[in-house]
Amino acid sequence: MNNEIGKSQGQSQGMYAGFADAYKTALTAPGSINWALRFERFCPFGGKADGGACFDLAGEAAKFNWLKQFDGEKAGCATQLMQEHARRDRLCQAIDGRMFELELDWRFLTGSGNPHPIENGLSWHPTLGVPYLPASSFKGLLRAFLEHWQGDAATLQRSLFGDTQAAGLLQFFDLLPTEPVTLQADVMTPHHGNWYVAGGDSKTALAPENIPAPWHNPVPIPFLVVQQPFILRAMVAPARGVQADSLWDDLQTLIAEAFAVAGAGAKTASGYGRMTLTQGYATSAQAQTARMAAAAQAARQLQLDQEEAQQRQRAVEAAAQAQASRDAEKQRRENLPQAEKAQELVKLVLSKGNARAIAGYLNGKNFKHDLEEWNIARSEMKSAFHQDAQMLAHIRQWAGKKGDEGAAYEEFKPPKKSA
Repeated sequence: MNNEIGKSQGQSQGMYAGFADAYKTALTAPGSINWALRFERFCPFGGKADGGACFDLAGEAAKFNWLKQFDGEKAGCATQLMQEHARRDRLCQAIDGRMFELELDWRFLTGSGNPHPIENGLSWHPTLGVPYLPASSFKGLLRAFLEHWQGDAATLQRSLFGDTQAAGLLQFFDLLPTEPVTLQADVMTPHHGNWYVAGGDSKTALAPENIPAPWHNPVPIPFLVVQQPFILRAMVAPARGVQADSLWDDLQTLIAEAFAVAGAGAKTASGYGRMTLTQGYATSAQAQTARMAAAAQAARQLQLDQEEAQQRQRAVEAAAQAQASRDAEKQRRENLPQAEKAQELVKLVLSKGNARAIAGYLNGKNFKHDLEEWNIARSEMKSAFHQDAQMLAHIRQWAGKKGDEGAAYEEFKPPKKSA
């Protein structure tokens, strides 16, 4: 397995070779944060797409290597989640609903049965791009817990969920994370996969290849999970025209017990999906205060994000303007006759300060760089220096001195006059 993973890692650069260039750039550039889109729509698989061969995910090692890019990454945008919860708070208030918060004890996996090239999917919110627990799963968990763990709670079950005679008194909403979610690549290793698949069929249960035996090879199966810290916020509201005040205490107890004992999502028998109720429903005054605080925080965060975006835009515009000015100046210089170039460059040299500063500039890299920028030869500049009285006076000051001044004199000293 380790050897296979090592080989697979060496192929990772060609992982997205089969996609169009625009997608390839987006998928391989650093800083991409839409992990939901990458997982759901841009998983490479065997075959050809967009004219090129895709990365082969036939082996489990290759699948695990592909999943490693998600390890430790954060899915979702904090600002978008904050804004969404602010909207849900306003909706909750408008329909007299209640909020509950649940904190993950370890790991969470939901939507593992969704079709995916690596065989195990994950439920992603369609607009927020974060793992979440759909309302149907939330309601199903509570109902199943009442049926299988509290068989004597038929009256409460009928009130909450209804039956064939009447609808339930409550409506349930999706559970959304309060902050960006930490992803983790996980792996399970069934030792007797054939038995799990075909062992329940009486016709195949006793087949030699299906019977659990020590000669069967364990097959590692990679999949993606959510790692703690992970807080889900649930919302429940009464159906239209229903007064549900008498149900909230029972519902809060049911939510706390169902998530702590049974767990949500897949692999709950292994400890996945167990959550602790950290905040139950609040009174109207408390809920109003919390909603106002959340709305104010969301508005402040949005303002900060907008200001930051404006600053980035101003910086981009300033950089573009500065570059345009440099390009225009360069074009202007290129169009000047050599004599005029030399005269302007003499003025630039003289602007450097006193004789010592000018000598240091002439002997340093900056003067060489300016000569290249102005496209003028050093011999032409010597001639221009000798024709400018002020520059010639500086050069004569350097005669007999040491350091930059002495070196500048030897380089730019005027020619001896012929007798």
